[in-house]
Amino acid sequence: MDLKKRTLSELDRERALLAEWLSEWELDHSLSDPEAPNPQPSLARSIDFGEPVAKVEVSNLRAGTILLLKPPPAGSIDPESPLYVLVVEKAESSVLIVPFSRFQTPAIPEEWLTRFAYTPLQVLCYWNERSLAVDYFPGCWHAQTLTTKQLQSCLQARMHILIGRISGTGGAGRLGPRLIHPGDPRHEYLAEERVRLDQHLVGAQSGSHIVEEEAAPYLADDAKQRDAFLLAAETITGYGVRGGTYMTEDHEVVVATYVEDPSRIRIRVVDREGRMAKQYEGGYLEGITGVRSDRIRQGIALAHPDLAANLAVIVAPGHDPIRLITTFS
Repeated sequence: MDLKKRTLSELDRERALLAEWLSEWELDHSLSDPEAPNPQPSLARSIDFGEPVAKVEVSNLRAGTILLLKPPPAGSIDPESPLYVLVVEKAESSVLIVPFSRFQTPAIPEEWLTRFAYTPLQVLCYWNERSLAVDYFPGCWHAQTLTTKQLQSCLQARMHILIGRISGTGGAGRLGPRLIHPGDPRHEYLAEERVRLDQHLVGAQSGSHIVEEEAAPYLADDAKQRDAFLLAAETITGYGVRGGTYMTEDHEVVVATYVEDPSRIRIRVVDREGRMAKQYEGGYLEGITGVRSDRIRQGIALAHPDLAANLAVIVAPGHDPIRLITTFS
């Protein structure tokens, strides 16, 4: 959305959300600070997560299943912190999952407030979704199954976030504030959440991994710095920037590009329902200048940033190129 078109109430909402998230972040780190006089378990570990229902049977995995992942190996950063994920798609040999945040407030525009009753299931992190081999899941626990209505809301939110439109899922009011300030602690949070999921998935076939830029340290007692982060929500985001959104002429597939860091972009290829477009697996995307992406794997292709806003065609293995049409950017 153009900054000039954003209303004052929207800016106030983003500031309030960011202030709420910062309070959770500060509490979490003060509880787990090893140098504190009486260090306590982190916020994620201080919540009563209840008991999982049963061990997972792979044959019973389906979209809408919420899982408690098996613990990470000894020596992990936070081995006692439970991690819940939502299954959004199951294929023959792989499962697409979206993790839940350890906080109850969405941190960035690619996190969505579910409003589920259970505390650890408040925020879905669509930016951190992964595709895993089915043989990873034995050893995990089945925690809950969403209703059809709940699942549809989650899938609609994912699709709308993917293509940059939020409607019918509670609107932008259920998304986190924009991220721009280089010293914002959300940079550190994103890195921690990626590592936390990576450590649970040791030995699994996971999807794209994002390289995080180093951010200046955040000082909780620096009032001026905190105010700067609250005002930073008024600026266009520098994280997960959507370079462009495209469709094939028959609207068979949606392609969205996101800036990962200065050296690469991530391109998602999905069908009209937001599911992985399997017909393009192993294919590639090409720009007007002839720059090509890496091969499409599990619905994701990495590419040089030059490809972000000038995609021209998508190519399925053994087929002719298909022209892409820009929908908006």
